[in-house]
Amino acid sequence: MLVALRSEEVASTGKAGSRSCPDPRRCRSRLRRPALLLAASDALAVKATAAAFNRADKEDVATSLDALVALGLAVAFGKGEERRWRAAGRVAA
Repeated sequence: MLVALRSEEVASTGKAGSRSCPDPRRCRSRLRRPALLLAASDALAVKATAAAFNRADKEDVATSLDALVALGLAVAFGKGEERRWRAAGRVAA
């Protein structure tokens, strides 16, 4: 149903809506870098992770880290500013 509606939207307007899928290569890159950083460290906060990348938005970093959790590649613990992420399968030091 969603595919049919999306096709109708493209046919009627000539372009995809604002919610179209982003470039998969870009998504892969946005997840790969934080995953490599997590693998090299014990546990990271959003602030420390964002500091490792130039011009990184904290919300985007948190979204990328949560995506790694959803994929089973990371584990999140804590709440709010104390929230941390660790690579899945890694034991706390």
